[in-house]
Amino acid sequence: MATLLALFGQFLHIGMIGLAVWLFACERAWLAAVMAERTPAPFVQPWRDIMKAMRKRRLPVENESPLFRLAPIVAVACSATAVVLIPGYALELLSAPIADGILILGLLAFGRIALILGVVDTGSASGADGAHRAMTLATMTGAVGMLVVIALAMVTGTTNLDRMIGLLRDSGVGPSEAIPFVLAALAVVACVDLFGADDRLEAAFAGRDWVLVRIDTELRLVGWVNLLGGLCLPWTVSDTHADPIAQGLAAIGWLVRSAACVAVLSLVAGYIGKARRRQLAQILGVAGLGAVLSMALTLLSGGAT
Repeated sequence: MATLLALFGQFLHIGMIGLAVWLFACERAWLAAVMAERTPAPFVQPWRDIMKAMRKRRLPVENESPLFRLAPIVAVACSATAVVLIPGYALELLSAPIADGILILGLLAFGRIALILGVVDTGSASGADGAHRAMTLATMTGAVGMLVVIALAMVTGTTNLDRMIGLLRDSGVGPSEAIPFVLAALAVVACVDLFGADDRLEAAFAGRDWVLVRIDTELRLVGWVNLLGGLCLPWTVSDTHADPIAQGLAAIGWLVRSAACVAVLSLVAGYIGKARRRQLAQILGVAGLGAVLSMALTLLSGGAT
């Protein structure tokens, strides 16, 4: 029975990810229009644009290569795998044993690098500028993200995200003064990864390739929201041992929590998107310092308890 509940939970988790990708894209576009004091378009307009782009015939790009054509597919595959591994509304899914923080960070980084290499390979001047900014940010967010994962592992005693969230929810591991620093650093890494790269990287693609890049962006958003929500609010995460009705209610609660998190992230998206690389480097430097400080506090208190 436990295996069937875990299987049900895994499929529900994947279904909720698909729903969240659709919902959050519409929510972000609507909030962006409201904050810019413009009349919002219909709520589902982003997906109308995506469906319109899907019907367009793909035109070959000058100097394109197999790498350019494969880059969006690789990016979506990496992001989708990472998001499925990150715990969502419940713990102890079938994917829980391999939900390793370092693996997930590597998948997100590999997907972003695949897009960057695909754009650079075309030799486009505007695309190269966008790729240069994206590569700089990917390098910095990857380094600070690794510090955050190590800090979380020192606090909880594991790099497995499922166990991390479970320990934070059930036993309150680690020194309480260290946890806020590492969670704040994680939030900074998420914001810079999501909103730091400008639109030139996405604009290098067209038609169905552009659709894949948009889906990759929304998948990354769902992944970071899952990660932030699970680690910052671990008591809101359920278990797959519950009956299907309880799991369904937990999934609805997860969707509401995640939508609120997207709204909060949207408030900082404008600032992060307009910030210069030097400013973002300074912000990430402060986040890295916060992660190192949480490590020091953990060591001084004797490590994870």
